[in-house]
Formats: sequence, C-alpha cells, structure tokens
Amino acid sequence: MNHSSRVGLILDNTNVQSITSIRTAMQEISVSENMELSVPAMLKTGMNADQAQGALNGIALEVRSLFNPTNDYQNTTILAFTCMFSFMILNINSLPLVARLWVSKRLAAELQNPFNILLRILPYTLFSTAGLIFSFGMLKVFGGGRFDANPIFFIIPVVLYVFGTVCINVLVA
Repeated sequence: MNHSSRVGLILDNTNVQSITSIRTAMQEISVSENMELSVPAMLKTGMNADQAQGALNGIALEVRSLFNPTNDYQNTTILAFTCMFSFMILNINSLPLVARLWVSKRLAAELQNPFNILLRILPYTLFSTAGLIFSFGMLKVFGGGRFDANPIFFIIPVVLYVFGTVCINVLVA
C-alpha cells in the first residue's frame, strides 16, 4: 500500500531564482517532518517500522506554476513590435529634416539661430511621445499589459529618448 500524498505550496513566482531554494527546502522539510510525525502514528495501527516508512515515502511537494506576467513573452514581443515600428516611423520622418531645409534653401537661415532647429525637433518629440504613451496605455487597458510605475515618471525617459533620437538624426543628416 504505497500512496502518493501531495502538499500544496503557494509562492510568488515573479522572481524564479529566489524561490528555487525555498522549493528545495520545503521538499526536504515536508518529507522529514511527515516521517517524524507519521511513523509513530502508523506504528500504532500495527505496521512495523519498514512498512510505515515505505508507506510514507510517497509524500512530495506539489509545485504548480501560475501565470507570471514578468516572463510573458507574448507581451514582450508586442511591446518590442510597438517600439520598433514607432521608432522606425520617427526615424523615417525626422532623418530628412535637414535635407528638406537644404532643398528648400532655408538651412542657412535656420542655422543662424540654433534654437530654430530645436523648435523643429519639438513636434517630432511631442507627437512620437504621445503616440508611444497612448499605445502603451491601450496595451495596458485592453491588452492585459503590465505597468506598475508612475505614468508621469515614465514619460520623462520616453521624452528624453525620442528627443535624443531626433537630435542624432539631425546631426547625422
């Protein structure tokens, strides 16, 4: 009569590396504690020590991994796709900025005041940032995306990245 008994354990699976040792320790603890507690009780039923230990060898810890949004590769792929295409469109539109000014013979006049070029960069930064934040918000609300930060603080690096990308495009052109 060798039965397998399962003991459930619920762990936060957001950091898999940190809970690996907990799982191992719980497996060892569950077997040793159940042996200590259950062998004397089984001896009282008339089993000898070998039979009691044999019946208890099947005790194991049941590990069930629930959904972990951190390791969800579908969301990661969708975010990468969204960022790649938004930056591709940004680069396609902002890279020829200097070339358009040169063709229209307005580049020399614009370069007389460096703030004129910065003023031309601002719409690209504004609209690209707004589009990215809107698409991330849509993914959060309707696509089950995970976002746990302060939205205002999230906008700052997005604005800086978009602004830096457009500035590099202007310098390259």
